Amino acid sequence: MPSGKQILLSLISEISQRKSTGLEAPSITEQLRASLLLHGSTAADRWHEVADVEWSTEGDSRQGLALKKSGILLTDLFEEMVDGPIPESVRRAFPALTEEEYSSATSVMWMLLSALQFFDELESVESGGNLDLEERDRMIGSYTEKLKNFYADPNEFAGERSR
Repeated sequence: MPSGKQILLSLISEISQRKSTGLEAPSITEQLRASLLLHGSTAADRWHEVADVEWSTEGDSRQGLALKKSGILLTDLFEEMVDGPIPESVRRAFPALTEEEYSSATSVMWMLLSALQFFDELESVESGGNLDLEERDRMIGSYTEKLKNFYADPNEFAGERSR
């Protein structure tokens, strides 16, 4: 039996790498809601929370998870939530957290959240969701080597940090 996480990740992989039609959106929405419940939990609040999101095929060349009533994509909401200094509640919970770490963490969170979106401008590289596993492994290997060079001299390899 697959886990809720496996179900959710497989669905995200499927829907985020191809353009969906408006006619598909209601079905995708229900599949996402069910997958989120299978992964997250079925506590009373979760049912209400997943009912508040939908797969949006509207907007400026992006498709993704959005708030049902306002149509705001979750990535856009997240960007606004983390734009600026560390929120006081976060600072209290993690007093050792630096601005640099907070910025790095929220940037990686955005990368993960944006992975469930479909971007029109990336359609040509998504290949309809087809993945050559040998090419994937080659590319990961190549970037693992690049990371070694970065670790050896970050500023020389990537330039000064902009934040």
